[in-house]
Amino acid sequence: YRLTYDNLAHGSKNGNLQISKVYFYYELTGEEVEATAIALDKETLTIQKYRETQLTATLTPADAVTLVTWSSDNEAVAKVANNGAVTAVEVGTATITATAGELTATCAVTVTEPTVLTCAEAAEYAASVSGNNVKYAGGQYVVKGYVTEIAQAYDEGYGNISVWMADTKDGGQVFQLYRGKSTNETICEVGDYIEVVGYLT
Repeated sequence: YRLTYDNLAHGSKNGNLQISKVYFYYELTGEEVEATAIALDKETLTIQKYRETQLTATLTPADAVTLVTWSSDNEAVAKVANNGAVTAVEVGTATITATAGELTATCAVTVTEPTVLTCAEAAEYAASVSGNNVKYAGGQYVVKGYVTEIAQAYDEGYGNISVWMADTKDGGQVFQLYRGKSTNETICEVGDYIEVVGYLT
């Protein structure tokens, strides 16, 4: 079971959530059934750098209660969460393993170079989702374009900047980099051609 609290469903403000107690009630109605086999929905997976996807483990028999755990043999290339969600970190190969007791199933992951989106493409994808801060599916994307306007000046406290981007220097407001942080500590200016990596919302 998973308890999820999604503050972004109601806004984008920072905040704190304190969970004091979580009660879990489980009624055993018969003998617990252990898994006799485990299989993944994918044995091989090719995914672009920065993208995310889901692996699903199926236990046999269907009512088996054996806990499934996940691991990656190369987290520098691909990471896996405790629910089977895979994140591509860097170009290369990795093996994701699902374990249930003494049983294992694997998926060979190949991470490729990401496809670069234009500002127009990124804006179209972002506009296709509804609601405040809803993310376009698939993880993070790479966008390249010119800085056409400073939307929010560099903030020393947060260390970020918001700018408008377009596919041409005079393209206007096509796509906004919101609170972006530079990897080399430089602050972009109007006219710069930049590469952005992040979620589309």
